[in-house]
Amino acid sequence: MAKISGRELRILHACVALSLVAIMTMTNINTIFQPRSSIQEHMSASRSTDLSSSSRELVAVTNKNPSDEAWQIVNKAYAETFAEIKALCPDHVSFRTCIRNKNKERGTTRPWWFQTMLRDAVPRKSSGVKDSLFGEWHELYVMDPPLKLCVMEKVGTKQWRKFQCKFNAGRPIGGVSGENAVYCQAPVNVRKEDAPRSVFIRDPLERFLSAFLDKCWNSWLSDSYCKPREIFGNNSLADKTILYDEKTFFETYVDTMPLKWDLHFFPQSFYCDGLYRHYKNYDFVGNMDIGFYDHLETFGSKFNVSDAVEEVFQLAKHRNESSVNLGVETAAAKRVHKFYNARTVRRVLQYVSMDYILFDLPIPKWATEILVNEEAVPVASN
Repeated sequence: MAKISGRELRILHACVALSLVAIMTMTNINTIFQPRSSIQEHMSASRSTDLSSSSRELVAVTNKNPSDEAWQIVNKAYAETFAEIKALCPDHVSFRTCIRNKNKERGTTRPWWFQTMLRDAVPRKSSGVKDSLFGEWHELYVMDPPLKLCVMEKVGTKQWRKFQCKFNAGRPIGGVSGENAVYCQAPVNVRKEDAPRSVFIRDPLERFLSAFLDKCWNSWLSDSYCKPREIFGNNSLADKTILYDEKTFFETYVDTMPLKWDLHFFPQSFYCDGLYRHYKNYDFVGNMDIGFYDHLETFGSKFNVSDAVEEVFQLAKHRNESSVNLGVETAAAKRVHKFYNARTVRRVLQYVSMDYILFDLPIPKWATEILVNEEAVPVASN
């Protein structure tokens, strides 16, 4: 039997403790909670820029199904965590400042995963960790025609960068060079402040799985990008102990990943200076869902960039497909049942509750079905 070092044993103990915390956190989820606060107007392919000030406010609406377990989880998690940020973060204050100020507060009432999320969103300078969540590569700019794009990891970022390069002269941004350089960003001094703005938003549960597939599952044992690396890196504790089963590995990751939040897993609301605060003023808001390519065609027509969209996103290839999903490197939408179980659905809903509430997104039917169809665990007799 192989010996486990003291360091590995401490990590194993931490993992067990976190799993126990996760189980205890979920014991009261069947309580009925207050209706969720959301945005009244529906997301559409085209947004007007002349919204009145009153229409920019977040309006509380009645939850259509308050007895639905998925919405109970989302409502409770949001009320205990992200609602604090929304209440204390006015539009005129940068979102980074809001997070930094909130991160300075310390307390034991918040879930631990939320505290580490705030910590890793704006890391201290002394930590040596790059403040990537607020990197300028999340806000792209096309010079002609003028167009601003809010882009996020696992929402077609690679394609949007290629799209930007179709219009701008190539140059790296952010001091990044080499294979991972982001090229073609327009110089700040030539950008128009009133340029139209656009964004695509993805179902949060699907996006989370897509990031896991890309950074952990598909690259398992090939690199050490799966974080925390002490647990999931090459020759790590997970390498020696975790069962190579989809649901088991995913559940282990979901429970432990908040020890060190990776850029690909933050709520979409956190990007682009707090997207939830501004997206109603965007000229175009699309969904990266089954109708994604239809949304792309609408986007191309609206801004007169159809040729570039056609080439970068290969619309001709996908136009006649009944179900498509960009991020085909993971095909997350087709693999949800292989990886998610009732427990991981509950946990990830907590992590991304902000997106479902403030973007007024529907919880996918498959997630609700997983919760409803959960089999009761038989109680062992004494």
